[in-house]
This record gives sequence, C-alpha cells and structure tokens, in this order.
Amino acid sequence: MNAEMNEAMNEDYRVAAPVFDDESSFESNHEVETVESNDATPPEPVVEPVEKPSEIVPSIEQQRVVEQAKQAREALVKFYEPKSQTAMAEGESSPPDPTQDIIGYMSWMGKKLQEQDAYIREQKEALRQAEEQQKYDVHLSQFLENSVTSVKDKYSDFGDAVNFLYETRAKQLSAWSTLYPEYAEPNTISEIIGNELRTIVATCAQKDLNPAEALYKVAQDFGYQNQGVQANHQVAALQSRQNSARTLTASGGGGSVGPMTLKAIGNMSDKEFGEWYSNPKNQIIFDQLMGRDG
Repeated sequence: MNAEMNEAMNEDYRVAAPVFDDESSFESNHEVETVESNDATPPEPVVEPVEKPSEIVPSIEQQRVVEQAKQAREALVKFYEPKSQTAMAEGESSPPDPTQDIIGYMSWMGKKLQEQDAYIREQKEALRQAEEQQKYDVHLSQFLENSVTSVKDKYSDFGDAVNFLYETRAKQLSAWSTLYPEYAEPNTISEIIGNELRTIVATCAQKDLNPAEALYKVAQDFGYQNQGVQANHQVAALQSRQNSARTLTASGGGGSVGPMTLKAIGNMSDKEFGEWYSNPKNQIIFDQLMGRDG
C-alpha cells in the first residue's frame, strides 16, 4: 500500500510540476501561474499616483485663510459684542459663512477691522485730549492757588468774599429754575459756577491778571463788605439814628422795654428807633451796646 501511495505522489508531482531539463521545455504548452526566483535584486516598489501640488496647495491655503479669519473674528467678538443688539435693531446683515463664502467673509472681516481701527484711533484721541485737559486744569488750579497766597496779607477775609460771591451767584442761577428746572439742583449749580471760575482764571492767565484779586473785586461789586468795614458802617448808621431820634423823640414818649441787640436796632426804621430810643432805659441799653458807659 505504501508503494501505491508513493507512486501516486510521484505521479502528481510529475503532472503538477514538470521539470524543465532542456530548451524545448520552454516551448511547452503548460501555463505557469507563479514563478519563484532566487534573484537577489528586490522588486521595484509599487508607487501609487500622487496628487499634483497644484491640486493640494489650494486646500492648505484655504485652511490657513479660514484659521486666520477665525482668529480675527474671535479678536473682534469682545469689541462688537456690546453693539450686537444695536446692529440687529438697525438691520445689519450677519457675516457670511467662511466655509461657504470665504471671499465674502474676508471682505466683511476687513470692513470690521477698519471700523475697529477707526474706533481705536477715536479712543486714543479722546484720551489724549482728556490728558491735555487734565494738565491744563492742574495748571489753572496751581495758578489760582498761587494768586490766593499772594493776596492773603492784603485780603485776610478772601475766603468770606469768595463764599459771598458763590452764594450770590447760586441765588441768581436758582432764580431761573422756573425756566430751567435743572438750576434747582445744587450739583448743577456747582458745576456751572465751577466752569465759570475756570473761565475767569483762564482769562486772567491770558491777560496776566491776578485771579484772586479779580474775584475779590467782583465780590465787592456785588455788595460784599469786609466784616470790620461792615461793623463800622453799622456803628455809623446807629449813631446817625441816635441823632435823628433825639430830634424826633417827644419827651415822655413810650417804647418797648427789654433786651435788644445791635442787629435788631439796625433793622428798625427811623420812626421805630425814635420811639424805642425815647425810653430812657432804652437809651442806657443803647449806650451799653455801643460800648459807652452812658
């Protein structure tokens, strides 16, 4: 049985794999499916077709442009976010989709960048002007402070004069509150007077004048008087009334009796003072108020 199996195997071998022992064997009609070779030369690698550069570069360039547009858009989000509602209310169109219309989107983005640049320049200019105004105000304040220092010896009551001037101007502005309701607000009045003071000081600086001196004289023009001068005027007025009362008072005349002040006497009319002074007791009071022994 082993012999039969060996014979069968030899037969299969002879049929499946014939031996090429001469040149005529190459003319055989047998079809050879595979041929193994012991040649040391490696087979050439199979090279798959590669897309041409012109076919892939646009894709990379487009991705780069889209990425730049995305970054620029993110940079503008904070700037335009507060304006989004206003833009929608005004009917402003939304930006084109960069994945659908990259050219339109870049045009839209360029316009927005120009608007942002204009806004930044605007803000820088406003900041520059604010800084200049601040420096100018500091200069004016220093100029006014120096002028006040220079007149302290001459006008020891300068503070009183300025307060009088402020109150007088505040009353004038408040009187217009019927037509201008905002003039009834103390803050509005203070702002107006502050701006007027700034203008006065600036004018004095241009004309080489002392602003403190100018303010004091304006206060005098509005009726301000030094307390010492005012007291002297009150004394003179009272003495004048005393002399008038002596001529107008009838002997034995009545009058009010009781504590009295110079201010109350100063508010009396000549007739009232005459009637009051006609009382001998009031004459003593008057002399005491005037600093006389009687």
